[in-house]
Amino acid sequence: MFELDKMKKLIYSIVLVFSLSICAAQDSLYVIDSKPYLEIENGISVNEAIPWGQFSHDFRIPIGFTFEFLGKKFDSVSIESSGRLIFDNDHYFFADAFTEISLQDIGYEKGQSLSPISYKNEDIGSGKVLIIQFKNAGFENDNLSVINFQIRLYENNEFELHMGPSKINNYSTTFINGPYCVIQKIAEFDNPNMIGYQLAVYGNSENPNIASNSGNNLDPFAYKLSTMPPLGTIYRLKTILPNKK
Repeated sequence: MFELDKMKKLIYSIVLVFSLSICAAQDSLYVIDSKPYLEIENGISVNEAIPWGQFSHDFRIPIGFTFEFLGKKFDSVSIESSGRLIFDNDHYFFADAFTEISLQDIGYEKGQSLSPISYKNEDIGSGKVLIIQFKNAGFENDNLSVINFQIRLYENNEFELHMGPSKINNYSTTFINGPYCVIQKIAEFDNPNMIGYQLAVYGNSENPNIASNSGNNLDPFAYKLSTMPPLGTIYRLKTILPNKK
C-alpha cells in the first residue's frame, strides 16, 4: 500500500511539472518558429518607387486595427529605412525586427528604387495582421549583400520577424550596427540608457538568448544577433507588459 501511494505521488508530481511547463510555454514572452517564407501579393507601396537611403526616410502607415504596444494603444506606425518601427511621435515606443542602420535601397545610387518596401492588411480568421515587407534590401557599405524580411503586427498583440532569402557577403562587416530584434520603450528620451521596458532576442540566431529588462540602466543597443537567421526563421514577441493581465 505504501509503494502504491508513493507511486501515485510520483505520477502526480510528474503531471504537475509537465502541466506547469506547458503553461510556461504558452505564457512565454518569446517564441522561435520556422515556416516557409511567403511574399505578400498586391501590397501597398510604402516608398512609391522612391529610392530610400540610410536613415534618410521614414514612412507613416495605418496599422489597420488598434495595436497595444507596451502599455499604450496605437493605430498607425512609422517605418524607418533602418527597419525600425516607431509608434509615437517622441520615439519612446519602438520595435526592431531586424534593424541595421546601414540598410539601403540597392538602387539608391542610381536614383531608381530596386528594393521596394510594402505593406498589407490581412484577416487570418483569429484576427487581423499587418505585414510590412522589405524586399531585396541592400547595405550602404556593401553592394554584394541583400536581405528579405517581413515584420508582422497581430491584433492579439504579437510582433513577429519573418526571415526571407538573403545573401550576406561578410556578416561581421556588412552589419555595422545591428542587426537587432528588440521591442522597447524608453523611460527618458534624453537618457537612452534609462529603459522603461525591453525585450530582446540576441546571440546565436538559431539558439538565441532572451533578455527582459524593466527600469534598469542598460545600453539599449547591447543586444545583437551574432549570426544570420536561416531562411524561414520566425521570432515572435509579446507586446503586452508582463505584469499586465
